[in-house]
Amino acid sequence: MASNINHVGLGRNLLTWVIDDSFVNSALIQLDNADVLSLDIFDTAVTRVVTSPVDVFAEVERRLTSRFGQNAAGFGAARIRAERRARRKKHLATGQEDLRLADIYKELGFFLPDFSDPELAAEIELAVERDYLQACPDIKSLAQQATKRGKRLIFVSDMYLPSEFLADVLADFPPWEHLYVSGEIGLTKSSGNIWHHIRQQIEGRILHIGDNKHSDVTLPAKHGVVTLQYTRAVSFERTHQLPNVHTLPFSLIQRHLVLKSKELTAAPSRRQEWFDFGQSFGAIVVGTFLQWLEQRIRVHKIDRIYLCARDGWLIKRAWDAAGLSAKLGVEARYLAISRRVLNLGAVALTSTPTRLDVATLSFLSSSLDNVSVGLALSRAGLQDCQELVSDAVKTFGSLDAVPQWPEGTRRLEDLFQRHASTVYKTLANQYLLVKEYLHQENLTAPGRAALVDLGWHGTMQRSVQAIVRNASSSTLVGFYYGLWPQASSNRFLAGPMESCFANEFLRVEDQAGVHYSVAFLEELHTAPHGTVIGYTTRAGAIEPLFAEHPLESEQHAKIGEPFQDGVVETIRQLFEKGRSGPLMLTDLKQPAALSAIDSVFLAPTNAELNLLAEVRHCGTFDHASFDHVLSAEMPKNQRTAYQDFLKSPWPLGQLRLWTRTATREQKSLISKIVQRHLSHLDDSITKQFI
Repeated sequence: MASNINHVGLGRNLLTWVIDDSFVNSALIQLDNADVLSLDIFDTAVTRVVTSPVDVFAEVERRLTSRFGQNAAGFGAARIRAERRARRKKHLATGQEDLRLADIYKELGFFLPDFSDPELAAEIELAVERDYLQACPDIKSLAQQATKRGKRLIFVSDMYLPSEFLADVLADFPPWEHLYVSGEIGLTKSSGNIWHHIRQQIEGRILHIGDNKHSDVTLPAKHGVVTLQYTRAVSFERTHQLPNVHTLPFSLIQRHLVLKSKELTAAPSRRQEWFDFGQSFGAIVVGTFLQWLEQRIRVHKIDRIYLCARDGWLIKRAWDAAGLSAKLGVEARYLAISRRVLNLGAVALTSTPTRLDVATLSFLSSSLDNVSVGLALSRAGLQDCQELVSDAVKTFGSLDAVPQWPEGTRRLEDLFQRHASTVYKTLANQYLLVKEYLHQENLTAPGRAALVDLGWHGTMQRSVQAIVRNASSSTLVGFYYGLWPQASSNRFLAGPMESCFANEFLRVEDQAGVHYSVAFLEELHTAPHGTVIGYTTRAGAIEPLFAEHPLESEQHAKIGEPFQDGVVETIRQLFEKGRSGPLMLTDLKQPAALSAIDSVFLAPTNAELNLLAEVRHCGTFDHASFDHVLSAEMPKNQRTAYQDFLKSPWPLGQLRLWTRTATREQKSLISKIVQRHLSHLDDSITKQFI
């Protein structure tokens, strides 16, 4: 069957691969004492150009739906479930440890009843595997040198694909003596039983090389086989994600970058890993948002947009790299504002000198149980109001006291309300500077303007509207990554708001991937400067004042900057040339971006978990604390573990990280937490904790 791949660059993934001579020579030295070279096939002798093996089924689904329409939709998920069902039936019926491809496709109709041609689907799966598999240069070189030295060659694989197909895939390798496939023998490497079968047939000493520590190293060694682990071609195992056509763009570009990195024999630096994460995950998410934003700007006839600090920094860089201002005739400005200055400034409009409104009290007292009374005063510019400070000390005993929700928060709100006149006067002065800055940036000029930000609750747009409404004749629209249900209460005062990735009219639980990504998206999009804490007048202009936090600056240099550079480089290529490696500009659609988000935050690979575990974040507007989103070690106290889980911005990732070092008792607790608090997720996701 002819190839139907519509992505560019798949055949060139390994062209820059530099052979690891150190590994090859080490293997040859060990081979001097062996008669037979045994090679694992997948991720050793050959490797796929997709991130995870199951992503092959996504391409099969793409080809099937292009031919059969919706009757084949959902093939990827059905294919995985059919294999699980077939394995259970095969083992119960025969006791065999593995199965054949035909066994799997006999069960497909149970999960995809409207599709009537499983034999054709099996044929297409083989065609996709053939297109996606490439010989690993290191192992190919080793096999060639081994046979020149008179060593015999065999292949051993835990695989359901037929040996005839695998022989075709291995055509570039020297002639071999045997090809052992678990699906045909009924014995596997993962059990170790296949080695007993092999040792009965193969005479001489065997050196086996493979990627899996358990099945390629530990178990064959128990059967007298000398082993050597090879991991340079290993793929990521995102086995807890059900693939569909939308998973392909992220999978292809991510794997492309991994294989391209083999132009160096050394492991990539951490900075390079963040750069690559920007080129893959970041480019798909940001690029998709830009395409959506371009379309919404046209619909609303927007003449100028304001990329709001600090989350708008990366979007502004990407917008410029894509050349969208020139293309659309739209002015784009970076607006130095923050929740702090806007919400505090808007108090002058929503409250009075004798009474503060509910929203103001809630904002002034917001803490997440980690903000002291003194910090609550200073972040609002109230630290020099002596009567207020004295009353605070009298009420809480010390400015260092941390009010606990709900009682402590209520007492703090009462404190501010008792001093409403002082609070109002102080914040009204801040309002004048905020108002002047927004006027200076032409936000009050006639026309149709749009705020662009990551979004979430719509409070920033509500505050801007409150400040500029009386001085502006322009229409103000908001375009965001996502809006949560709370945004609905702000719509009347905020004006029109639209979102690309998260819908305020759906439950947060139904958008778990985006919800879990919030803290990370905010940190990866942020600017190299601190949060806006106020404004000053200099040379007749209003200029923003920034808070600076050493840890934030360090994080941007080590993580944010390389990630953003990767995004911008790929965006520039996509919008100039239409592609970047296998990623096409036409791939940048909302389902593909959402699939990338779900991939990372619902079914993260170990490599992604390692990266994201480095990220620090502050969940409050003061940006005074800056802690890791994930804690490395699981608390020994069960109550503390529950509390840390419930407070985590990424609870699934937190459990995954804890699982790595958890004791048996702790793993039991993790399982209970998953059952109680993550039951809204698909069972394919929660199975990663079993």
